[in-house]
Amino acid sequence: MKNKSTYQNLLTHRTYFDNTSLDDLFKNHPERADDFFLTIGEIYLDYSKNHINAESMKLLFEFAKEQNIQQKINDLFSGKIVNLSENRPALHTALRAKQDHGIILNNYNIHDEVNKTRQRMLRFAKKLNSGEVKGCTGKPVKHFIVLGIGGSYLGPEFVIDALKPFHSSPITITFIANIDESELEQSLQNLDLDECLFFIASKSFTTLETLTNAQSIQQRFMDNGYNKQDFQYHFLAASSNTQAALEFGITPENIYPLWDWVGGRFSLWSSIGLPILIAVGEQNYQNFLNGAFEMDEHFLNSPLHQNMPLTLALLSFWYQQFFGVSSHALIPYAHNLKTFPTFLQQLDMESLGKSLSSKGEVLDYPTGAIIWGSEGTNSQHSFHQLLHQGSHLIPVDFMVSLKPDYPANKNHALLYAQCLAQSRALMLGNKTLKAEQQCTGNKPSNTLVLNSINPHSVGALIALYEHKVFAQSILLNINAFDQWGVELGKKTGKEITQALQNQKYTGFDASTNNLLKLLNP
Repeated sequence: MKNKSTYQNLLTHRTYFDNTSLDDLFKNHPERADDFFLTIGEIYLDYSKNHINAESMKLLFEFAKEQNIQQKINDLFSGKIVNLSENRPALHTALRAKQDHGIILNNYNIHDEVNKTRQRMLRFAKKLNSGEVKGCTGKPVKHFIVLGIGGSYLGPEFVIDALKPFHSSPITITFIANIDESELEQSLQNLDLDECLFFIASKSFTTLETLTNAQSIQQRFMDNGYNKQDFQYHFLAASSNTQAALEFGITPENIYPLWDWVGGRFSLWSSIGLPILIAVGEQNYQNFLNGAFEMDEHFLNSPLHQNMPLTLALLSFWYQQFFGVSSHALIPYAHNLKTFPTFLQQLDMESLGKSLSSKGEVLDYPTGAIIWGSEGTNSQHSFHQLLHQGSHLIPVDFMVSLKPDYPANKNHALLYAQCLAQSRALMLGNKTLKAEQQCTGNKPSNTLVLNSINPHSVGALIALYEHKVFAQSILLNINAFDQWGVELGKKTGKEITQALQNQKYTGFDASTNNLLKLLNP
């Protein structure tokens, strides 16, 4: 990558900003905000508070073209193999596509499969919400409990939180992810098992945390006088491992398919998203898919210099490669978007946390950043101190909506003002006070303004960052769709679990051996 002439030109161009502040850029170009913004649907992106000028963006887009970015985007949508290490396409976009692109994989049209599964989901959600789904004693199900972790949990939980004003279901929806049984106990302590339906969301149906929790719940049923035949009324699954789900006691009609061309962190658009559909109903769910589809069409078809996901990717690439940035904060000024930073951590860090190229070569440049953040204005009273006065350069993505979630909200203008104040304060700082009170400013940020937080805008927002991450992986020449580090942790966990079960506390490093002995001296 570093042999490219454009990369060298970017290195040279970077020095311009050593003596040119963000404040200087605005003073020298009063119309700057009119030149560095993009709008797609309900999302307005202001990226003018960045260390860039017209030449910066020209060079960055040239670099993207050198990486054959448009062809790589086309490959993603057309079903080409983009996950090279696992020899798979990544077709999460097909899960929200409106038209039939005619993609044939393994002798079936994937749109036919998606539509068939979607219809099953719709029928089930209607039956559940109308009280037709009953437990083994004939009581209507009132509680839908999702057992999943990673992408089977973070995405659906975020969307359900974000769309709380649009909930129309009488069913309570709870997520249980952690293998720490405290979460399970606290989630179920006031629930009647007769009224609970457990949704095992596991692509492989072998995930330790999810299967352990599911087995604990089965045991709880048995301990309360139920038998194995009763499980068929209280468990359903989304999985690609149908046989394992059947052996667990789930009936065929209660098993929803997953496909190997959908990665876990992109799976909320699949049957993993069943709890979203239950919560918000068919029309809101379709609007959610439509928002993502609109962003898909933009990413696929818009000119590169007007492409919002690519622009965000280039800005992150610019800071990581040329400013030594290793951290990026995400701060939504919206209570209902509060879990978006956690969702994005997995999407971004699991995709871009690589040290090898897409062909397995060791890289000599940084890749993914540390993604973190929390909701404003709460975060202003904690880590914003470091953003303003710390020695780190940390770009920030601020998010805010023009309209409040609830019409009676009288404080929305105050919330909006605080969001704008933080980005302005990061840019300008304050150098008029005593030395120990000064904030240097010159800290970059993006501001994303949503018309409102609704199913359509939330769908578009998620797709925006999905495509940003993919575009960034192309710029970095890495595979965004595998996660061998996660697999290593799972494998090592199994080995240590077996050692505990067999009471063999040797064979590991001295530290691990001693720590094992602490549990069973």
